[in-house]
Amino acid sequence: MCYNSLSSYSSTIKSDPIKLCITSLNINLKSAKKASSVVSSLLKKAKSTSSPEVPILKDCLEEMKDTVDELKQATAEMKNLNGGGISKEEHLRNVKTWVSAALTDETTCTDELEEGEANADTKKKVKKAVSELSRTTSNTLALMTNYIGY
Repeated sequence: MCYNSLSSYSSTIKSDPIKLCITSLNINLKSAKKASSVVSSLLKKAKSTSSPEVPILKDCLEEMKDTVDELKQATAEMKNLNGGGISKEEHLRNVKTWVSAALTDETTCTDELEEGEANADTKKKVKKAVSELSRTTSNTLALMTNYIGY
């Protein structure tokens, strides 16, 4: 999945690990917005039928919104590696922290879904969207660790 999602950007990335990580973060952010949209749509449907899934989906949507915010924060930090009065290394540690927090939020969403009252179709749709998101987040985290060394 990592190669497939990044290979079309090879001319932009070239051999620059910073561009590679920024591109991965952008792909990750797009995936987070998509997962958030899936959960939001399911929540609207659940609200219209007074479904017992509403509280779980509300929590999951909040986790997805947090994920989007954290990935935006990581992207902004990555684009400002030489600014802000802190070292490049500190910026990179901050990026890893934001991406790790996003991965935790994604896991929290799926864990709550498993433990709560949700029908099989809802679980399947949310799991699909969030598992795709988690893969892109894991890829981004791995790139940060392997290519940049932080």
